[in-house]
Formats: sequence, C-alpha cells, structure tokens
Amino acid sequence: MMSATLTPKLPSLRRVGDQPGGGLVLASALVLVSGAAMSLAVVLRLSGGSLSLSYGLWVALSGAVGAWAGLGMAWRDLGWPGTKGILLAVRGSFVFAMTSAIAGGSLVLPIFGTMFAPFAVIVTLTAIPAAAVGLAATLALVHRRLLLWRARGATF
Repeated sequence: MMSATLTPKLPSLRRVGDQPGGGLVLASALVLVSGAAMSLAVVLRLSGGSLSLSYGLWVALSGAVGAWAGLGMAWRDLGWPGTKGILLAVRGSFVFAMTSAIAGGSLVLPIFGTMFAPFAVIVTLTAIPAAAVGLAATLALVHRRLLLWRARGATF
C-alpha cells in the first residue's frame, strides 16, 4: 500500500471530466514497444542477425524496461505547449534516448552494455534510418499524448 505522502507526487491516471486519463498509459505503452524493438534492432545488428529465442526475449524485455526508465527520467520535459515546449521535448528526447540506452544496456550486458549501449544506439540510428524515424515518431506521439494529458488538468 502506498503512503499518503507519496501519492500526491505520482501522476494521476484518473478520469478527468468525461475524458479517460489514458494519455500517460498510452505513452507508456508506446515507449515499451519502441524500447523493445530498438533494443532488438541494436543487438541483431551487432550479433550479425541471429539470436536464440530466450536471449531475444531477454533483450526485448531489457529494452522495454530501459525505455520505461528513460520515460521516467524525461516525462517532465515532454507534453508542454508552444515553442518552449518543443525545446523541452527535444531535451527530453535526448535524456530519454541516453537513459534508455544505459538502463537497457546494463540489463542486457551489465558492464559493457552500460558503457557501449549509448554508442551502439547512435550507430544503429545512423545506419538504419527507419529506426531513427520510428524513434522520432514514437517520441512525437508520446509528446502529443502527454500534451493532451496535461491539458485535461491531470494533477501530480
């Protein structure tokens, strides 16, 4: 059970008016799927294109957990309106990408993954432009969902 002092600091997923409070939930789902796909793309590229099923599942799970950690670090910068909101979203996207790479890489390969995962993600994004477009589109959708979530008057 959560204490009463911690509860107000967490994002609210409750309904506001007649609108469901699913903006943060949908943003989290998008990030989890994107993180799993990106980690598989990076590891498949580095391994030459083949993984065992159990290791592939571990890589996907690690990428999803790393991406969720990245969202946890960057969600305060995402979802704000205007030009300042776009600049904050760019900063949040960078924080998201680096945090996700470090956290996911640490789970996949504890010492070397922590050090080399950010570089491997950057190399993969430059080598596979579709992955870069997919990541940018996912972060734009997350920004939009959080913008709608914040506009509904969601409280912290």
